[in-house]
Amino acid sequence: MPSSLLAKVNLAITPALLFLGSLVGVIAFGWPLIVTNASGISASLAPVLTAVIISIALLVVLTAISAGSLNSKSIALLGLLSALIAAARVIGAHAFGVEPMWAFIVIAGRALGPVIGFSAGSLGMASSALITGGIGPWLPFQMFAAGWVGLFAGLIPISKNKFEIPLLATYGAISAVAVGLLLNLWFWPTAAVGDLAIAFVPGESIGTNLVKLVSFSVVTSLSFDIPRAVITFMIVLVVARPMLRTLRRITRPAQFVAEVK
Repeated sequence: MPSSLLAKVNLAITPALLFLGSLVGVIAFGWPLIVTNASGISASLAPVLTAVIISIALLVVLTAISAGSLNSKSIALLGLLSALIAAARVIGAHAFGVEPMWAFIVIAGRALGPVIGFSAGSLGMASSALITGGIGPWLPFQMFAAGWVGLFAGLIPISKNKFEIPLLATYGAISAVAVGLLLNLWFWPTAAVGDLAIAFVPGESIGTNLVKLVSFSVVTSLSFDIPRAVITFMIVLVVARPMLRTLRRITRPAQFVAEVK
């Protein structure tokens, strides 16, 4: 196969892999809203989901490299950003909503695009779990959530003007609250049994169960979600501009112009 044709094929495969990975994640998270029984994602399935998301994150990067969408600088930055995200999570581990990692995922996705954003978020989360010993059935869901935050940070249509940073900080705050709601979804069906106001009811309408999920989140995790949103907003507001400028300058191709005499 000619190299140009192979590059075009890989260019098409990259978004397909992102879509496939996201579809797997939506099903894994959303089963309580789309099925009528009470059997959720068992702990034995968590390693499979973890392997799937790691494989997809790596395949996305590899196909993007083959398509010419990513250069060596971008790959080096992916490793650096994944390490930064992992370190930032260690700093905020087990703290009261102090999770600076989400701000760096947002900045990574905005600066380097959805492919790097998804990969840096999911791989950074996996790396931090290895460091902190936080490996369990929750890990693949955390990886999906982090990957999506980076993915959408690279996809949201924000112009590079004076409003870029405030809008990006606002996105970071909203995504920080959404992450809390999303991460509650995977264990909520078995966590609130007996409390009819917030408990999952198999067979109920999607709308009814969504209201119960939101009520559950307000009762159990909003005190963590709000500090996470505020901290993400403030970090993005303070450090995003210099980080974006640096990351974009590093990845910008060098241009050599002949001197005119």
